[in-house]
Amino acid sequence: MPKLHFRTAENPSLWATGVEARYLVLTGENWRHHYPTPPPEADFTRSIYIVAQRGIQPSAGYYVKIRDINQNKDTIAVQVETAEPSLKQEYAQVLTNPITVAEVTKSELKQAGSLNFIFIDRKGKLLSAMNVKV
Repeated sequence: MPKLHFRTAENPSLWATGVEARYLVLTGENWRHHYPTPPPEADFTRSIYIVAQRGIQPSAGYYVKIRDINQNKDTIAVQVETAEPSLKQEYAQVLTNPITVAEVTKSELKQAGSLNFIFIDRKGKLLSAMNVKV
C-alpha cells in the first residue's frame, strides 16, 4: 500500500468531540455532523482530516498517535498507536482526553469518491471502519 503524506494538527484538543473514544474522517460534507463550526485551521476545500480520540482518561500518561496512512485503491488504512501510563512512574491525577488529528490534502489521495477507511492498531487489530465520500 502506498503511503499518504500527512501533517499533524498543531492544536488537536480543539478537535475533541465529546468524552468517548472515536475515530473520524472529516470532509467538507460531513464535519457539521460533529461540530457546530469548523475546527480552527480546517480547510475542507483542500484537505480531509482524520481524527483519533481516546476519550476521557483518569490521568496523564495516555496518548494516541497516527503512525501511518496508506491507500490501496478505495481503501485507506490508518495505523494508530496508543499508550497507557507506565506502572513504574507516577502521573498527575487529572482527566485527559488524548486526541490526534492528521491532515491529508485531497491531491495526495490516489482516488476520490466513496472511500473505505479502516483504523488499525500496530498489531493489525481493527479499531474502527467507515465509508466516507471524499
